[in-house]
Amino acid sequence: MIQKKLNSGFTLIELMIAITVVGILASIAIASYSGYSVRAARADAQAKILELAQVATRAYTEGRTYVGAIQATVPDYDDENYDYTYTGTATTFTITVETKLAGIGEYDFFIDDKGRQKYRKHSASPKAWDADDIGTDWSDIP
Repeated sequence: MIQKKLNSGFTLIELMIAITVVGILASIAIASYSGYSVRAARADAQAKILELAQVATRAYTEGRTYVGAIQATVPDYDDENYDYTYTGTATTFTITVETKLAGIGEYDFFIDDKGRQKYRKHSASPKAWDADDIGTDWSDIP
């Protein structure tokens, strides 16, 4: 009697299809994760700028000037995604947050002593914070 040899395993075509499906799923997962990390970095920057504004306001309440109110504190807030800048005069302050990487957040933020919040698309050569292309509500950022 002749015995037939049973072939078990996968064909090359089946393996190629499986690898393609895994590749497609991985690309979707990576894109989704990247979106989450951008939004998380942006939310962190917004929380830090609000915290700095509160610190400046408390310092003004105690010393009646914004000059140097939190100058020493600001560099502690810099991270791998954003740079924080504080400018204070006797009666006003501004805090700006600029993204370091175009792919992270892609927006710069601004707050002043009156609580005005602004944002703009990041540019390699940023212009002054004026009314052009500036949003006024951080929650509107796409």
